Amino acid sequence: MAYVLAMTDEEANIANKQASDNSQKGASNAGSAGSGDNNGVVRGSDRKMGNNLCALWPGWFNELRNAPFQMLGMCALQRAIYSQEIYGEYTKIVSILTDEHLLKSMENRHLVQMLKQFLEPLIQCCPAQLYDSHLSEILTKV
Repeated sequence: MAYVLAMTDEEANIANKQASDNSQKGASNAGSAGSGDNNGVVRGSDRKMGNNLCALWPGWFNELRNAPFQMLGMCALQRAIYSQEIYGEYTKIVSILTDEHLLKSMENRHLVQMLKQFLEPLIQCCPAQLYDSHLSEILTKV
């Protein structure tokens, strides 16, 4: 259960590998003095990156960047984004996402994530009578 303490998939794989290595060491060193088993717990000194959390920041920022697109995509899939109560907020979101300066400065991989996680569900789940109000502005600029 060492993977429960891990933050990323890479750390989970490292923790599983270390747990299996430790269990093999424990079996080969059985009976020797000082062969304490850590029971699969990942200790700070056992981690590949040690105390350097800077190595994890790119993954965290990537997830932080993708989370809003995923939430908007879920709203589109559940058709909550098409309700009249949210239309005012929807127009604000569209104005932010279609800002020319932001679109030009966005990297291709981030644009692809926006298209895949938000725009695709938005187009697929939009009712036909709302095409003009909900899709025209965002599709003409993207």
